[in-house]
Amino acid sequence: MCLKVIMYYVYRCIMYVLTFRLNAVAAAGNEHEYKRALNELADCPAWQRNIHLHSWFETKWLAEKKVH
Repeated sequence: MCLKVIMYYVYRCIMYVLTFRLNAVAAAGNEHEYKRALNELADCPAWQRNIHLHSWFETKWLAEKKVH
């Protein structure tokens, strides 16, 4: 298997995990689940490396989540 194909699948797996973590935050049914999901997201290496995602998530999404 060529390196490009391997890197593509690694990228897809990383994005799947990150999406799963983001969805867990969105689906949290109470404050405890919400905080746990945020902590799990913060532990995700893909999250830790993406400063632009941090900025969007904190200024746009979290602000909306707290309102509702």
